[in-house]
Amino acid sequence: MNGLAAVLPYEQDSKTGHYNELGIYYKDIIDKVSSNTSNSNSSSSSSDPFSKKIIDKLKENKKKVEAAVKKHVDELKVSVIPSPQ
Repeated sequence: MNGLAAVLPYEQDSKTGHYNELGIYYKDIIDKVSSNTSNSNSSSSSSDPFSKKIIDKLKENKKKVEAAVKKHVDELKVSVIPSPQ
C-alpha cells in the first residue's frame, strides 16, 4: 500500500490548465461577476467598487476553502502500520 494519493478538488492541472470541480465552481462565479461588472461599468461607475469587493471576497473565500481542503486531505493521509505478528 502506497498510502493515500489525494488530488485536491480545487487544483488546476498544470498540463491542460483545466480546473477540478471546486476550481471550476469558483472560476465560473468569478468570471460571471467579472463579466457583469464590465457590462455594468458603462451604465454606472458607482457599481465598480462594489463588484470589485465581491470578486475580492470570492477569491478570499476560495483561498480559505483551498486551505481547509488541503488541511483535511493532509489529515486523511494514511500511513502503513505493521500488524503485530
